[in-house]
Amino acid sequence: MMNGDWRVVAFERRATIALGVVVVAYLLSLCLPLRLYTVNSFVTGFALLLLGITVRALAIGFGRPGTSGRGRRLKADSLNTTGLYAWVRNPVYLGNLCAGSGLALMTGNLSFASLLILSLGALYRIVSLAEESFLEERFGEEYRVYKRAVPAFIPLPVSNPYKKLSWGQWNLNRVFKREHDTWYLLLLLAAGISIYRGYLSLFWGVAVFLFLSLCWALLKLTKRRPEWIKDGPCSKGDAPECGLSYLMVFFMGLTVGLLLFVTNPDLFLSLVRRWL
Repeated sequence: MMNGDWRVVAFERRATIALGVVVVAYLLSLCLPLRLYTVNSFVTGFALLLLGITVRALAIGFGRPGTSGRGRRLKADSLNTTGLYAWVRNPVYLGNLCAGSGLALMTGNLSFASLLILSLGALYRIVSLAEESFLEERFGEEYRVYKRAVPAFIPLPVSNPYKKLSWGQWNLNRVFKREHDTWYLLLLLAAGISIYRGYLSLFWGVAVFLFLSLCWALLKLTKRRPEWIKDGPCSKGDAPECGLSYLMVFFMGLTVGLLLFVTNPDLFLSLVRRWL
C-alpha cells in the first residue's frame, strides 16, 4: 500500500480531520435548529460518554506493543485478536464515536449530534480501511480469517473462535499511561457543557475543574514513576497488584460521581439507595 493512498493520508491526519469534522458539524448544525434541551438528553449523552471512555480503556488495555496506537504510521508486530478485538476489529474508534456523540448529545443540539455521528462514522471507516489493507498485506490469510469472523464496528451476538476474553492480558497501567490526558479533556468538556446547560453552577464548575486537574496531575506523577515505584509491582505492569493504578480509578470514579450528583442529585441519591 502506497504512502500516497488517500486512506493512508486520512489515517496519518485522523486527529486533525476529526477536530475539523467537529467544527464543521457544529457550524452546519446552526442552520438546522433541532434541539432537545431535556434532562434525558443530557443523561443519555453522559452515559454514552462514559461508555466511550470504558470501551477505549478496555481496548487500549488489550493493545499490544509495536502497534500503531496513536502514532501517525501504520505498524504491527503482531495481530491483536483478544479482549474487545474479538468482538469488533476497531474498538478504539467505536469508543471515540460513542464519546464524541455523547458529548454532542449532552449539549441538547440534536442536529450537531446527528451530523457528528455520521461524519465521524465515515471518517473512522475510511481510516479503518487503511489499517485493514495494511494488516492484510502484513499478515495475509491470518488477518483475512479474522476479518471474516469479526465485524468492523458493531458487535454481533454470534460465536467466533476469538471470543475467549483473556482478562489476564489486560494491562491497567498501560490504560492510565495512555488515557489520562483523554479522560481529563473529555470530563472537562462534560463539566463545561454542564455549566452551559445550567446543570452545574460556576462554583461547582470551578470545583470540578480543580478536582480533575488534581487527578490529572497525580496521573502525570504516576506516569513518571519515581524509583520507589519502579522497584514495586507497577514496574512489571501487573494490574491486579498495582495499588497506585487502583487509587487513580478511585479518583476518576469520584469525579464521575461528583458530576452526577451536581447535575442530577435525585438520580444520584436513588442509585446510592439502590446500591445500599
